[in-house]
Formats: sequence, C-alpha cells, structure tokens
Amino acid sequence: MTKKLCILPFTQLSVDTNSNAKVCAYFDEKNNLEPASIEEIDVFWKSSYMQSIRDLMLSGQEIEACSSCYRAEDLGHESYRLFFNKLYQSEFEEIVSNTDNPSIYATPKRLELRASNTCNLKCRMCSPHFSHLIAKEVNDPYPLREITEELKGDLFDKTDYFEEISLLGGEPTIDKYSLDYIKHIIASKRSKEIKLVITTNATTLTKDLISDISKFKSCHFVLSIDGIDKLNEYIRYGSSWKIIEKNLEILNQLSQNIPQITSSTIMTVQNYNIFNIKEYLKYFSVYFSSDYSKIRLNVLDGPEHLSIYSLPKHIKIKVLEELSSININAEDSRLCGLDTIKKILAQNEIKDNKAFQKFLFTATILDRLRKQQLKIASPKLFFALFNK
Repeated sequence: MTKKLCILPFTQLSVDTNSNAKVCAYFDEKNNLEPASIEEIDVFWKSSYMQSIRDLMLSGQEIEACSSCYRAEDLGHESYRLFFNKLYQSEFEEIVSNTDNPSIYATPKRLELRASNTCNLKCRMCSPHFSHLIAKEVNDPYPLREITEELKGDLFDKTDYFEEISLLGGEPTIDKYSLDYIKHIIASKRSKEIKLVITTNATTLTKDLISDISKFKSCHFVLSIDGIDKLNEYIRYGSSWKIIEKNLEILNQLSQNIPQITSSTIMTVQNYNIFNIKEYLKYFSVYFSSDYSKIRLNVLDGPEHLSIYSLPKHIKIKVLEELSSININAEDSRLCGLDTIKKILAQNEIKDNKAFQKFLFTATILDRLRKQQLKIASPKLFFALFNK
C-alpha cells in the first residue's frame, strides 16, 4: 500500500494563482483530474476531489497526475514525493497506521501558495501563468493573475492551521499579498511556530523582508538560479548576476548570524544550461562548503522543446563527456541529481525531433526580441548545435 503513497494529499494545501487548488506544485491535473477551484479552505480540504486522491493512494494505485515523481524515482532520483515522505516521516507513519481514521488529517498542516504571477523576470522556460511580464510580452489581455479576495481573507483567517508555509510565484519577494501575509502571521503572534519557505530568483532581498523572516521559527530560501553569470542572465531575462551575488553574500552572512535562516539552490536543467552543470556545481559547492544536499539539479518536464529528452544523440554524447569530468563521489552525485541526468542522457532516445527544432526556432526568436546571444551565454552549447 505504501509504495506509491504520498503524504502531501493528507497534509498540504497547494494554491495556484488562479485560485485553483491541488496536491502540490508538481501535480499535473491535465492527466486525469480537473483542477478544483477553491474559495474556502475547509470546503476544499474535505471535498470529494481531495478524498478521491487520498483513496487512490491508500489503495496503492498510481495516479497519472503524479507521473513526474514516478519518473524521477524510476531514474533513481529522490522525487518530490519521497522528499516530503522522508521530511515528515513520523506523520507519514501515523497515516499509514491509521488509514481508517481521517481525523488525523482533518485540516492541512502545510500551505504551498502562489498568490499571483507578479514577477520581475521573463525566464525562457516560464509562461504567462507564472510571470505577468511574459503575459505582457505575448500581449495577454489579462496579464496579472492572482487569487481571489475571498481566498485571501480565508487564508488570513486559517493561519492557525499551518505549521509550514511555502511561498512561490511569480516572485514572492515582490508580491504584495505574500509580503502582507508574512506580516499578518507576525501580527497574529504565530510566526515563531511556523516554518517559512520562500522560493525566489534571488534578485530581491530587502531589509524589511530580512527583518520579518527573522521573526519566524525558521526560514529557508530556495534559490532558483539556472546558471552562473551571463548564462543565468540569459535564461532568467531581466536578472543581474551582480545583484544575485550580493544577495547570496547577504544570505550567507544571515545564516551565520541567525542559524534558523538557511538556503539551498535549484537549477532547472534544460537545453540552455545542459553544458554548464559542471560550472554550476563548482560554484555552489564552494558556496555551500561541499554540502551537495543543498544543490538540486531538477530536470525540466516542460515545455517539451526545452527538455533535455529532446536533444539529438550527438549532443547528448558530448554532454555526457562533459559530465564525466565532474569529480564528486557517488553519494553527492545522487544527492544533487547528477546521476539522474546522466541516466536520461545515456538513454539516447529522442521523444520528438520536432520538439528540438522548435527549441532552435524559439531560441532564435527570443534572441532577436531580447537582443541576446546564445553564443555568448553558452558557447559550448552554441558550438555543439552549429558545429557538428
């Protein structure tokens, strides 16, 4: 029964920018479950939608919408599911031992919140759903997406449910509701009971935010950085590496002075940065003092044309040669996800050649539109693409 069981449907409420709710950020409703709208937390948590997911998991069945976790596990990587099962092991064991007692998950304990798509960047792998600037770039008539006022109020009222709150975006460090929510928690006198997680592009770190996060039980920053220097500026258009490095230093000093403030980094591995993993690991292994558990190489699932699955065989071979020169032990390779990437590339399967052609086309279009050059951002990739 526990083989495919995930703790998140029993403990976590995940809210998206359009006020839809689901199990987690990786839960893909397009597969077999329609997204569920949410206005009141209690109603949604006890809904047939959530109970059907729990029932399927308790019966040991696979859920198509959870396929990204299953794929990661098949490749030997620690999936989102396994990460949280381990993180909340005692709660997981309690659920397994009391499957006929729903009172143990009567209310959510963890909140994963995307309050809006307000963002200061236009990342190449992103979409209008997660960045209002991209929405404007593609002339979306309704660029700003945010949760309803009713849901905002209900989240304020139900703050006492949560032991951990994870803020995503968009960019939560500039999102008004996310920042207001942090202050509301502090005013409610519950901040010292709550673990805060902020997923950020590391471009914005104000003194006011630093002051606020120090009032929580703990605060962990997940730093979404996809390359070093010019490559990150290329992929995460609008970012400044100089500012990011300044903020990295501030976070480093904060963690030394306030141990409950911590950070880790995540690289969204895609066609654009596949030749720069060695450089990335070298930089952040120094920053995190060789603690590879704080560095995560997360393989991009979509859009398909940016996925490393779409790379031609000759490029995959060149990348594997590059990765083979990375000198880290097997456990560190597993921890950061390097071994998973090697397994994917070694398959030498091309899902769809049209996807790779689309990658070349969109890269060229965006370069012209944004006045960028791939050959400057990633010379190795440029050479591999155009000098067979």
